[in-house]
Amino acid sequence: MADVFISYRHVTPDQDLAAELARYLEDRRVSYFVDTGIHISEDWAAVIDRELRACQALVVLLSADSIRSDAVRYEVKLAYETKKRIFPVRVVYDGAFPLDLGYYLDRIQYKLWRAGEPFAPICGAIVDGLRGQWAQDALEPSPEAIRRLGEVTELRGAPLPHADPRLETGALKLDSPFYVRRPADEAVERLVRQAGETILIGGPNQAGKTSLATRALAAAQANSQQTCYIDFQLIDASRYRDSGTLLQYLAARLAKEFNTALKPKDLWDEMLGDADSFTDFMERAVLAGRDKPVLVCFDEVDNVFNYPYRDSFFGLLRAWHNRRATHPVWNRFNLLIAHSTEPALFIQDQSQSPFNIGSPFRLGDFDRDEILWLNQRHGSPLQGAEDVERIRRLVGGHPYLVRQAFFSLSTNGTSVARLEQTAADDTGPFGDHLRGLLWALLGNDRLRKSLKQVVMNMMCDDEIDFQRLRAAGLIDGKSRQATRPRCELYARYLIDHL
Repeated sequence: MADVFISYRHVTPDQDLAAELARYLEDRRVSYFVDTGIHISEDWAAVIDRELRACQALVVLLSADSIRSDAVRYEVKLAYETKKRIFPVRVVYDGAFPLDLGYYLDRIQYKLWRAGEPFAPICGAIVDGLRGQWAQDALEPSPEAIRRLGEVTELRGAPLPHADPRLETGALKLDSPFYVRRPADEAVERLVRQAGETILIGGPNQAGKTSLATRALAAAQANSQQTCYIDFQLIDASRYRDSGTLLQYLAARLAKEFNTALKPKDLWDEMLGDADSFTDFMERAVLAGRDKPVLVCFDEVDNVFNYPYRDSFFGLLRAWHNRRATHPVWNRFNLLIAHSTEPALFIQDQSQSPFNIGSPFRLGDFDRDEILWLNQRHGSPLQGAEDVERIRRLVGGHPYLVRQAFFSLSTNGTSVARLEQTAADDTGPFGDHLRGLLWALLGNDRLRKSLKQVVMNMMCDDEIDFQRLRAAGLIDGKSRQATRPRCELYARYLIDHL
């Protein structure tokens, strides 16, 4: 197996730099893996997974294009989780990273390559780094750096795979020219300005849940309320070890975000237990003495469904909701929960579930009018009703794919016919997204088999698999007896790769 895994996106100049680095390493007899070495007929997802797990180090080329790549993000995530050495190389980009990449990379030293500069010195620094020398200060995500992240994504119409809450505060305006406001936006923004609200935002992955949550946070901040956003996808696996560890982590995050005078250690009581101690911390440290409500956003809480203490965790959130009736201080607490998976499949006692109370909102695909609005915002690359229907047939109303389609049509000068022709190619405009989906399924043979059944037979034998695939945004349908791939693009790609 190779010593170095080279992660990059197939765009210029990234792929040219990756090739130069590969030649440099080969000349110095450092073994490396690059995806152009995958042989025909090989399962590329399995090969990449195997090579990345076996390598000693990851070199990742980070440009304005590659930071939006699902595949690059998966590779960085897996390298981080498997404790590989990571060597970030910024390619003509010194802005902030998206929130998930920043979680893995902001603390790691990096090198910056500028257009026109020789790349050999950075290649040499990588080889030196493999030998223990890697000198350069890490970049802190300053407001200016975050503004530049906005410039290379939202302001150009290029969608991030996942929304980044930092983009909606400070330098970047809230009224992104490509954000589609839906009826839920006004309702949620109104609720967070009130007191004692529990708000539930459901929907498949990449339907806009986090984007809506960030606007809710901004609305609360505009109302002089303090807020805290916690993405459960970014919580380190060690913090999920047991319920007590998770609750103490969450309390520590809240103490930091709200800058509380009392800290969790001041109020944690072993005799009372973790749930009661966390509740006391919320009452005395976070809520007491406030004249305005606070808003806490728990995003991607589906992660907790994987653990045996899920009922007690969500039961605690339900208890906080109920506590408003007997403890007035809890009416200063607004809670927003965003999730994809159907909670009823995992929470045994529905009387202890927070998902059947409060104000629920479910986000789905864009409708025809919303696609037409986006078309106008992108300079009307779709020329008539026939073009609109061709895009709807290709990607459905999938919010992320619709945005990616418009970005390709308006920025790269791609025609609708060409987009249709190349859509399911690994090197096409959706290639990174499609490879990321396939890679996410790599370690789950059960889900892969169920997805293949949907693609081939339009049905799914297992209810839990059906719900998980629907939550992942891969399939659509009201029941497992009548389901289908979410859009034509997925059907075309998956039938060739499953």
